[in-house]
Amino acid sequence: MSLIKFGLKEADKEHYWTLIIEEGWVQSAIWKIDEKDEEAQVVSFSSPVRFESDDDLVETVDTSLSATIQSLPKEFPEPSKTVFGVPSSWVNNGQIVPEHLEKIRHICSKLSLAPTGFVVLSEAIAFLTKTQEGSPLSAVVIGLTATSLELSIFKLGKLIGNTKVARSVSLFDDAVEGVSRFTDGMPLPSRFLVYDGKEGEMDEAKEALISADWSANTSDKVKFIHSPKVETVSVNDKILAVSLAGSSEIGKVKSVIMTGIKSEDAEEKVEVTDVVSNIRENEITAGDLGFVNDEDVVIEEKIPVSETKVHKVTPKFKNPFAFPKFKVSSGGSSGKKMLIVGFLLFSVIIIGLTLAWWFLPKATVTIFVSPKTLQEKDTISIDINATGANLEAKVIPGRIEKVKVDGSKTKSVTGTKVVGDKAKGTVKVRNGTPTDVSFAAGTVMEGPNGLKFGLDESVSVSSAISPTLPGTENVSVTAEAIGSEYNLAKDETFKMSNYPKSEIDAVGEADFSGGSSREISAVSQDDVEQLEKSLTDELEDQAEEKMMATLAADESFIEGTVTSSVAEREFDHKVGDEAASVELSLSLEVSALVVDSIDLDGLASKLLEDQTPQGFLFRNEQVDKTFKLEGQSNGVYKVTISFVANLLPNLKVDEIASKISGKYTDVASNYLQTIPGFKKAQISINPRFPGKLGTLPNVKNNISIEISASK
Repeated sequence: MSLIKFGLKEADKEHYWTLIIEEGWVQSAIWKIDEKDEEAQVVSFSSPVRFESDDDLVETVDTSLSATIQSLPKEFPEPSKTVFGVPSSWVNNGQIVPEHLEKIRHICSKLSLAPTGFVVLSEAIAFLTKTQEGSPLSAVVIGLTATSLELSIFKLGKLIGNTKVARSVSLFDDAVEGVSRFTDGMPLPSRFLVYDGKEGEMDEAKEALISADWSANTSDKVKFIHSPKVETVSVNDKILAVSLAGSSEIGKVKSVIMTGIKSEDAEEKVEVTDVVSNIRENEITAGDLGFVNDEDVVIEEKIPVSETKVHKVTPKFKNPFAFPKFKVSSGGSSGKKMLIVGFLLFSVIIIGLTLAWWFLPKATVTIFVSPKTLQEKDTISIDINATGANLEAKVIPGRIEKVKVDGSKTKSVTGTKVVGDKAKGTVKVRNGTPTDVSFAAGTVMEGPNGLKFGLDESVSVSSAISPTLPGTENVSVTAEAIGSEYNLAKDETFKMSNYPKSEIDAVGEADFSGGSSREISAVSQDDVEQLEKSLTDELEDQAEEKMMATLAADESFIEGTVTSSVAEREFDHKVGDEAASVELSLSLEVSALVVDSIDLDGLASKLLEDQTPQGFLFRNEQVDKTFKLEGQSNGVYKVTISFVANLLPNLKVDEIASKISGKYTDVASNYLQTIPGFKKAQISINPRFPGKLGTLPNVKNNISIEISASK
């Protein structure tokens, strides 16, 4: 038993609409592509249908589409993808002008059409004629409408230009006016191709143009080699032209066949033999037509189908709405020249990009390695009177750098102080002794709770008259200290000086008053000391920065040898003053030792270079130094200096650059990890090309290798 393979049914192949819209006329057709025979087949088409105004356009298009599809079987799939044929006046700068684009948008929306592209009718006719005749077209293509003429002039297949002329009573005069707009002193093509929506009108136009006397009735500007030959383009040829443009772009087409039938003539079958033979000899490609592939211009949203409607799908257009245009190839040598120029330009760009990728990138590769540490400490002498260094004796010359700095600083106070008033009152001194007594001013008397008061004035008190009647005298007193606790009540008794109360005492004549106290912020000794120390440290730091800014490039500042003396000091408050803050203005004279950096490097080399292990590199810039001043006498400063050297491996950077040039960063990183003491690496490439081109520079001299100690 053999396996039977089922081929595609007729209804399974995708079909397309051709829709031609002219002023006052609409015509449509359905075509498909037979991939096996590599041919386009127009399976059905309608006669032109007339419309009076734009308001009738959608209905007229629907009538034309319905007439085209009526002659096909019921199971025939209704197309949606549509190729439009439009007049040249509808197009500007390769795009349909908004006014007419809105018409097509409305048609597609109402009739569920998916616009695939458009072609200018005159250009499609020129290409079809070239295909039939085998040579580029030189002719004036005239489109007739009720109100105007649209003229397109082609020379050797190249479109010279389009123009539109309003119709008058004389078609000849209108044609002369149109072609005169393209005069450049050279003869115009002596061939006219006339098309219209209705063939009967074209015959009249052809006769009018043929019968005219072109040599006598044209200006000197309009020149023809001979009287123009006038031909007409049938409505079927327009269908072929637009369908050929669409099918040649969508598929691989070598021929076009009109197998279709008009709706009113069900038995007619037209085969375009001339077109077939020419297309088979010269295969048509997408590039010939300038077709834009894979570019959707609508998004279809399917809705339920109504049985009474022919078109059921309403498209939603992308915004902005745009069609791809089918550009008809002009042929000739200009296309070859453009191809050569394009190829050369492409080659130059490729070569330029290659050279840029090879020579332009630069990279900095910083390799961090674990250093080997050497430490050494020694005491040296810095002699400000010496004229040269004696490294054997560890003596180097130096000088004193002096600067004067001043500044001010404010600090909030932290001290407190109690202030207030002393209590006052009057007492009656009672003398129970047989002799008179006197008390000087300031004599202290003691009340309850040990509170002491002093007499404001001297007082003399007579002796007692009897044991029950002592001598008395009133006197004012003041508390020895401030505070409200001294505000004693009336009749409080007081001990007078050293006398026992049984002999002499005092009694308050009235309540004491006026005693008060409160705690206030006041400047303390700690406040002034801390403020002076803080400002001194800041000024010394400023002095160091000022000194370093004035040093020569080969001089070093010896930290730890800074000394300062106060030139001027002034506080705005004294210790104990009530204040919220205290301000200090301070002026210092600061001095420090400065030595020659070469002398320090010489000492470091003398102490450490001999200790450098093999395979490591001693470099002075990798040596850290710290200093401690031990003392000074007669201009000689004893300083303890500590050297800490971070020795790096002795690497051959040229060899490393050669190894990693042209490598990807991950490959380069893997190689760098083989370096002794390797910790990490930082790779910076500028500019860095994307993707597979993002390698390190191919030129090793464009790679800078830096070795650094890992912290």
